[in-house]
Amino acid sequence: CSIPLMGTTSFNGTINSDFVLYTSLSAPLTENCISGIQNTTPVIETPGFDLNVDIHGGGFMTMIMELIMNMMDDMVAGIIADEAAAQIDGMLSEALGGTDLFVMTETVDLMGASAEVTGCLTGLENNGLNSRAVLGFAVQSVGNRDAPGAPVIASPLPASEPGTLLLDTGFIGQLMYAAWQEGLLTLPDAGVVPLSMVSLLAPELEQQFPGATEMTIAVDGLLPALVTAAPAGAETGGDMVVDLGNFMITLGVQGQDVYRIAAHMSLVLELVSDAAGILPQVVDVQSTICMVEENFVDIDDTALEDVIRAQIQTMANDLLGGAAIALPDMGMGFTFLVSDVTPVPETNYVSVAFEMGPAG
Repeated sequence: CSIPLMGTTSFNGTINSDFVLYTSLSAPLTENCISGIQNTTPVIETPGFDLNVDIHGGGFMTMIMELIMNMMDDMVAGIIADEAAAQIDGMLSEALGGTDLFVMTETVDLMGASAEVTGCLTGLENNGLNSRAVLGFAVQSVGNRDAPGAPVIASPLPASEPGTLLLDTGFIGQLMYAAWQEGLLTLPDAGVVPLSMVSLLAPELEQQFPGATEMTIAVDGLLPALVTAAPAGAETGGDMVVDLGNFMITLGVQGQDVYRIAAHMSLVLELVSDAAGILPQVVDVQSTICMVEENFVDIDDTALEDVIRAQIQTMANDLLGGAAIALPDMGMGFTFLVSDVTPVPETNYVSVAFEMGPAG
């Protein structure tokens, strides 16, 4: 028999395969914030790659083509995978690189004070089970009260749970520090009480100030607040504790300072969800009261301290009650919708259960 050495051969075919892409994403730290996401060069696998070629014709060339096609599966798969990886690498780099993540600047109100809050993504973590984004914030007030900065207590970062925001109470401390810098804890006209009431403890007052009918109250928080998470299982309950030290209360008559009392107050706050963010409610007040100055007329110190202590609850509600803490708008068209707040044991964090909703 004879085999024609020359002939006309035509062929067509299809390629069937799954394409599986592998790449690792990382977010490099730039100064304090993460800017853009970097990806490693993609690797593409082609499981089940099948180069199906139909060859039509005859002769020796057809036999050669059949042999070549049977040997080309791996080579063609490699060429296609390499080309696709190069194309996808460029697309990923263009889409992810140079994008600032969660960068925001927003004005937040607390207790009537305005503070500029800047924030950004500062870290990405993965423990094999959950992924966590770490957001960092800085608060800048327009107040001019001189102090080195907000007092904070370092705390380990708790384990992450899906659907929760771990809020460092130091952030609330920064907001309260901004309010303190603006003088929101300095109230020269905090109220008045009938002089006749105080005269029950010091009858000489009416003789010292004839014609006077009232005693003025001025308060001044000499130190910024220290904010911590409430101890787990505390009898008072609550989610957060605000300590106000060196809180000076001055009682005066006709423009004269008569008594000065120093107070240390620990305000236990329950944080409840609110349309405006998180609403603190004062659920307990612990206070230490001490007379530091008496002018003109002596008074029963213990009795006056008891009277002041009884007024601290009202004063605390006036200071913090109803002052909603607005969580920053994270940009990208969404914000946090809070459903529940609980303190995390042995840390200075509170766990905020939330859903994402449209901003504004």
